[in-house]
Amino acid sequence: MQFDLRAFLEGARKPYEAHFQADLTQSDFGGYTLAAPAECDFTATPTDDGAALLLCVKAQIHAECARCLEPLTQDYCFERDYLILPRDLEDPDFELPCNEQGCIDLDELVYQELIFEVPAVLLCSADCQGLCPICGKKKAAGCEIRVRSKTCLCTARRQDQSPFSHMLHKPAGIPPAREKARRRVYLQSDPRDIERHADDTAEQGKRIHPFIQKDETD
Repeated sequence: MQFDLRAFLEGARKPYEAHFQADLTQSDFGGYTLAAPAECDFTATPTDDGAALLLCVKAQIHAECARCLEPLTQDYCFERDYLILPRDLEDPDFELPCNEQGCIDLDELVYQELIFEVPAVLLCSADCQGLCPICGKKKAAGCEIRVRSKTCLCTARRQDQSPFSHMLHKPAGIPPAREKARRRVYLQSDPRDIERHADDTAEQGKRIHPFIQKDETD
């Protein structure tokens, strides 16, 4: 729908009112679509130095929740008002979608205002917990959650089933089975063998590092 703003500024003596439908169901809103054409009311009122415009929009959108990906439907109802001066038509930065003849494209104006009105991130509810990163279920519909630690029990179950789960729970170093075997051999050894082994180890260290022996003699 077109509105001749230039002609209205030049000779209007009474308000102009119109009800129209802005069919933007095929327009790209980047994340949502209109369920039906937006219901709009437009009013232009002459003033001493220009015109006062009022746009009322009612629209319903379809989208997906940004957290749980569930489909959602939301209704929006808002108003926008503009104060227009005759010199605004010559301004290259004029905020309204106006062509060189001074006509406003009201459908384009509704599209722009919907872009500003509808948030970029849409949620099914403000407290939506989203999806479990492990099992993919909606957290509010069956996925068990540890409230205090704010972690999902699926994480613990998945780690327990992993062939690498022992690496997550045991410190690095000698495997327990090998350490146990070493202790058993050590306990069964002759004390004299253990003493000789210790002496041999110390003597080997002195040969590798002569300064150790020098320090001891000093």
